[in-house]
Amino acid sequence: MPFFLAQPFLLFGLAILVPIALHLLHRRRPRPRSFAAVRFLRQALKANRRSRRLVQGGLLLLRIAIIILLALAFARPMVKFGSLLPGGGRTVMLVLDTSPSMQVVEQDVSRFEQARAWALDILAGLQDGDRLAILAPGSESPLLLYPPVSSLPEARQILGELSPGWRTAKAQEFTLGLLKQDCPSGLEVHIFSDFQENDFSQAATKTLGDLLRQGRGRLFLNSVASHPVSNAGFQSVQFLPPAILGDSSFSAHPSIVATGGFAGGDNLHLFFGEAEQTSQVLEFTDGQTAKPAIVCPVPPGSEDVSGRLELGQDAYAPDNRFFFSLPRVAGLRAMLVDGNGGNSTFFLDKALRPNGQLATLFRPEPHSWEELLTADLAGFSLLLLCDPLEIGSGLADRLNQYIHDGGNLLIFPGRNGTLNQKTLALFPALHGLTVTAREFPEEQTRRLTTYRQDEEMSRRLTTMLPPPWPIPVRKCLELKAPDSRQQTWHYEDGGLFAFRAEHGQGQICLLSLTADRDWSDWPVTPHYLVFLHELLRQIAGHKTLALQLEVGDTLACQPADASPQANFSVTSPEGKLSNLTLERSSPSQPFRLDCFKTPGLYQVECPPFHHHVAVNSPAAEAVLACHRPEDLARIPLPDSISCPQSRDDLKKLLAAFRDGRPLWPTLILLAFLLSAAELLFANLKSRGRRPGEQF
Repeated sequence: MPFFLAQPFLLFGLAILVPIALHLLHRRRPRPRSFAAVRFLRQALKANRRSRRLVQGGLLLLRIAIIILLALAFARPMVKFGSLLPGGGRTVMLVLDTSPSMQVVEQDVSRFEQARAWALDILAGLQDGDRLAILAPGSESPLLLYPPVSSLPEARQILGELSPGWRTAKAQEFTLGLLKQDCPSGLEVHIFSDFQENDFSQAATKTLGDLLRQGRGRLFLNSVASHPVSNAGFQSVQFLPPAILGDSSFSAHPSIVATGGFAGGDNLHLFFGEAEQTSQVLEFTDGQTAKPAIVCPVPPGSEDVSGRLELGQDAYAPDNRFFFSLPRVAGLRAMLVDGNGGNSTFFLDKALRPNGQLATLFRPEPHSWEELLTADLAGFSLLLLCDPLEIGSGLADRLNQYIHDGGNLLIFPGRNGTLNQKTLALFPALHGLTVTAREFPEEQTRRLTTYRQDEEMSRRLTTMLPPPWPIPVRKCLELKAPDSRQQTWHYEDGGLFAFRAEHGQGQICLLSLTADRDWSDWPVTPHYLVFLHELLRQIAGHKTLALQLEVGDTLACQPADASPQANFSVTSPEGKLSNLTLERSSPSQPFRLDCFKTPGLYQVECPPFHHHVAVNSPAAEAVLACHRPEDLARIPLPDSISCPQSRDDLKKLLAAFRDGRPLWPTLILLAFLLSAAELLFANLKSRGRRPGEQF
């Protein structure tokens, strides 16, 4: 292993001349003796001389090795982690996580301030000629100082002015993507983060460590999440209805998560502007999730209903506020058709109107099968067919045209058994899909999961109800698509739970289970209600403007005219006015606004377009499940990665990396062991002599 010396004590190694000189001085020449018969004596002297040379040579080597080890120990050699670092100054990259979770306060100091202090410690240890880069993933402009430069005063000023941002960081992935393009030799990378579990990629971390090892560099994972936090904050909020229908009331149903150690009372407030409308007292136990309901009357007027929900202050301020903006709509008509005489839609109607209150933007209107055959479908945004009767070519043509013109069709099977391969052939969007009825001898629990975590509905669904979702099933439709990877919801044991396809401007969705309990107990599981609400929310999103965003999201705006260019005025929560001119490629494409950089309520105008847009901090940042230093130490990582346990530990690791680890204790121990071996060898030599024998 390569090492280097701190002091010129190797001159002590000249002491090896002493045992060599003694060895030469003690070489005795045999005195000639006259004997009558010397043949046997000559043979004995020859064998004795050969043995004596071996023993004395071994002792000489042991004594020389002891002196050399002692000389090296006095010179204080230092062993480095890997191969010798390249000559010249240091190249250091400081990566500061500026995501919202770094605003968490531990012992009266935010995690970001701790990270800045650690980074300034490293900066103070640099010298003129050393090069430094500063990255800030999670901020709007993450490349603060890159490529590395030798301007230390500039770096100190950048660190002093840096503050947390509002985007997720993914620090390891960001750094890896940058260094794959150019990785300087001997680079030190220091990542300062709370390493949230949902943001920590072990694969990317290992790849980054391997990349640095190839360039004789090193990665330091500096976790500033050293203490558990006491916090309660918004995880999600559901509004019923999700838009304002008339001048009635609406209700907010937040999911408020308390971390371990948070217990006691808190207050939930609802504000319109700065005027408090209503409040509610909450009580938490350790680690509890509260799901209160707060009802508020709709203020008169024609504008969006916007405001915020607010909790008391705690360790993490960003999740104590949730901004909302609910558009005023007339409501979307949904035709609810039952082919079984009204017995198949009971649970579906309850899901759409729990306690008689609309849970979605759709107003369900029950119709019989006979009414479907003659009804004008153009006035309905959604059509739900439960246990359909025979679908002929005439009805199929009407349904296909309805979908093509922007309608949405959901089909649930049933005891009528009409959903077969022949029926599917009538719908172009279902071509290639195979369907067979499957009945189980006994009830089985089938587990649902999703293979499309990148899809918006799946992401929301898994946040509210982590998969897999167990469903007791007695009968179902076996759905198989040519490319099942394009479908979102599957049974773990094979087969699709639902098949969804677009046709023209609308879409069709075929489910494998009935809407009632005839085939399964799906309607009485939590998944039933959440799945339908999220599915209808996504469908309604194509019909209404979504005014709820997270920082970094874009707002799709579709003005009434077909102009390829539009002028927008955007007023930020701080009151700053921005005038934007946007273009689009075709009249069917919306304009996309990308200017929502901080949480709060924005005002967006493009006559006749006039709305308030609610922007919140990323929900994933409020989880606050982090990797502490001791957690990182337990993760199997390459030897080119260090996980300091504290600021002092980081200083020791840096000294070991740059200057090496001291080797003298090992050399002293080896010298002691060789001394013991030399003594033992000398004693064996003495015991081997015969009386009167000379050497």
